[in-house]
Amino acid sequence: MNHRHSASVAVAVVLLVLAGGSAKSGTSSESKEAPAEKAGQPATRAPDPPVQRTYIKVSAGRLIQDYEGNEIRGDNAWKDKDVEVTGTVRSIDKGPLGGLYVVLGEPGQRISFHNVHVNLKESEMARAAALNKGETATFRGRVQGYVIGSVSIRDAELE
Repeated sequence: MNHRHSASVAVAVVLLVLAGGSAKSGTSSESKEAPAEKAGQPATRAPDPPVQRTYIKVSAGRLIQDYEGNEIRGDNAWKDKDVEVTGTVRSIDKGPLGGLYVVLGEPGQRISFHNVHVNLKESEMARAAALNKGETATFRGRVQGYVIGSVSIRDAELE
């Protein structure tokens, strides 16, 4: 009797497995439908339009002055703000890892250890190649903070 009970349980398990497989195969035709055609699913919507950024116009000299006077106050005023910064081009370089950057200073300033370090988007390479030391340039980007005597701006574009 015990042997018959085990055999009955085994047959029941096999039948349940087979029934589950056929139930799944019945839904396979539904899974071939496009996701938007399935009942109860919302239709896909268009992506949100890009966020319009507002840039604060500021000179390189003002950023340098604000951070030199008090780094905490400089961060409170400028960190994570979108700025349109204008200054005199001191250098145009590639970083050790390949990033592009321009160093800006104050007009008329000869030598200084305090500058604005503008990290450019890769898409700005051709425009950066057209810049010359000593000319005035304007960039739009986001202030990261003050690093070793330089105000750092990231994701910048040449205006």
